[in-house]
Amino acid sequence: MYPPIHQKRETTYSFERLDMLWERYPQYHEMTAFSTLDLLLAEHESYQKDFKDLREEYVESGCERFLVQLGWSDLPYRYATKELIREAGPLEPNPYVGEFLDQFSGIDTDHLACFLFPESFVSQFFVVAEVCRRAEEFRAVRNIFPDEEKNHYLAVFSKEHMDDVLLMYHLLYTHPSREVFGGYSLYD
Repeated sequence: MYPPIHQKRETTYSFERLDMLWERYPQYHEMTAFSTLDLLLAEHESYQKDFKDLREEYVESGCERFLVQLGWSDLPYRYATKELIREAGPLEPNPYVGEFLDQFSGIDTDHLACFLFPESFVSQFFVVAEVCRRAEEFRAVRNIFPDEEKNHYLAVFSKEHMDDVLLMYHLLYTHPSREVFGGYSLYD
């Protein structure tokens, strides 16, 4: 038997946690140099596998300057990003995105599991479509932009039917072929 359905936490869009970290850890305010490729490879042995052939191209293209070690060293960069976001002010809403998202507004995601995926003509897609016959709702969705040609579908399952939810998750997010995948395919 599966555990009871959890209640979704309220989504907040604030910098409260970042501000708290900034105040609490002044020793991490300085922007430090990004990591070097050698240091990162030494830290993560698995990264070294099959990397020898790519190393020269990676360094020549200047990608090494974007390496950052995760952890406290990125705190000043996150804080600087927050300042840039605040200075930019609110974004103008995109009418296409707003209309696209409106078609999902009535879905109770506390009790329903939703899967959005593009149409495909491989055998795995037809397996997904067959599982969707057991969904609470299965329908085509309007595309985000009018000139998008690929069809997308929404399948909504009750979280009470976790076997179906887990099967859909497996079919859309863990299949190695990636011929059918969960999410929205923007312009293919």
